[in-house]
Amino acid sequence: MKAKKKPNPSFKEVIKVATQHGREFDQRYISRVPRKPLPVGYVLVHNHIAHTKDMPVGLNGFRIWTQKAEPEHLQLCKCGWEGVVHYHVKGTSHKSFSRAALEKRLGEKLYDLVDNKDGSVSAVRLKR
Repeated sequence: MKAKKKPNPSFKEVIKVATQHGREFDQRYISRVPRKPLPVGYVLVHNHIAHTKDMPVGLNGFRIWTQKAEPEHLQLCKCGWEGVVHYHVKGTSHKSFSRAALEKRLGEKLYDLVDNKDGSVSAVRLKR
């Protein structure tokens, strides 16, 4: 006699667990790299989306957040994104590509880099 498979959790159950986890570890999504140092015990984390070293937050689902350090679920990331120390979730596969390689892989141009008057560089999302 075969054992019954455990049913997949409902969407509401998944959201409930994710929300509880976010509250427990004070997870906060942000739109750019923090200018000031993070409080002691907090780290910068990004998701699993394939990205370039200079990819802007929000493009193609790429997201970052801060949260309390959680060594059993996070690992130091070595992708070089923005040249800052950050982490990614253990067990997720993600890759950092050169911009040209990622555009080739996706089959479309991702964004243009624009020089600003103050000498900084901005990424501009292209119209699709």
